[in-house]
Amino acid sequence: KKPKEMFKFIERKAFNKKRTLNKEVICDFGCAAGEFLYYLKQKQPNSSFLGTDIRMDLIRKAQKILPDIKFLKKSVLNKKSFSKNSFHKSFLIGVHPIFDEFEKCFSNLIYWTKPSGKVFICEMFNPYPVDVLIKYRNSSMYNKGYYESGWNIFSEKSVSNFLKKNKSIKKFKFDNFEMPFDLKPQTDPIR
Repeated sequence: KKPKEMFKFIERKAFNKKRTLNKEVICDFGCAAGEFLYYLKQKQPNSSFLGTDIRMDLIRKAQKILPDIKFLKKSVLNKKSFSKNSFHKSFLIGVHPIFDEFEKCFSNLIYWTKPSGKVFICEMFNPYPVDVLIKYRNSSMYNKGYYESGWNIFSEKSVSNFLKKNKSIKKFKFDNFEMPFDLKPQTDPIR
């Protein structure tokens, strides 16, 4: 009920400040507990929505809040999850940084999205030509030998090179998002 600023930004970019009159089929890959779909449903009531995630606990939570939206346990890495050209708009928000390679999930999104459709991939991209793979651990775990990942930042250059090679991509762009206010520090220092 209190949408993230990023959700507002994405919705404005995806729908050009107007409601979609046609009934579009929209999928949020890695939907977590359905927060983005909850917001989109209010803004785009004529569309049909689907959410996917690999965690059943999050899917169950989403189903309770949004019983009229279908949620499936599917991975963005499994091309067989959906047929070619299934969606008008595909969203991947905050998911691809968990992977050490972005190509497979991006390829699948392109495959699943209709030729006239759009794919929105939302997360940080490095404006410098450097792909950064991040491994980290809390200092309280320093002697455990365990590192977490999930905050990788791929460069705009690498992503552009990949997209330019795909003949089904007509155009793409990177949009800058900036929070309209400062964020308070979180309990988890990596956040």
